[in-house]
Amino acid sequence: MTNKTKVLNTLDEIRCNTLWIYLSLRGYISGSHQLTTLGKILSKAYTFASSKGVSPDQYVEPILLGMEMLRLGVLASDTTIDKASYPLTSPTSPTADQKYISLLSRVASLATLNHKPEVGYSGPLCRPALSFQSMISAVRSSQRDLIETTFTVLLLNGDIDRRMAEKDLREVGFT
Repeated sequence: MTNKTKVLNTLDEIRCNTLWIYLSLRGYISGSHQLTTLGKILSKAYTFASSKGVSPDQYVEPILLGMEMLRLGVLASDTTIDKASYPLTSPTSPTADQKYISLLSRVASLATLNHKPEVGYSGPLCRPALSFQSMISAVRSSQRDLIETTFTVLLLNGDIDRRMAEKDLREVGFT
């Protein structure tokens, strides 16, 4: 049986199709090729970040990661708060303040933080924030695995021109 569809032969085509399939699998795009409610929210978030002059390299992954964490129900201010676990608040702080600090720390941990290598972190540790960071790492890894699997399926199905330069195919994995 021959594949009568056009094979993908440029990096942009491969990236776009891989991302399209990923977004479809995750429910951001419907089977009729329309944005779902989640897709519209994601699109508005990207449009807003772009309108503020933020580079796509800085917002694409954190926004998508935030959407996935919202879907899991862990990115909210109504999660259980252990007053002793949040060193930035006093035990007598109102619970609402602690919930907002919890939400703020969760949202802030979605983005990558780069600090000077010679200055390590020296602040107090917060176990809930550390466990949330572990969840972020797991979700980020599973997202990456799904995208790579989607690319592999395209390659194995013959949807990608295998005569492309090896350098170009490797380049897809780095973007």
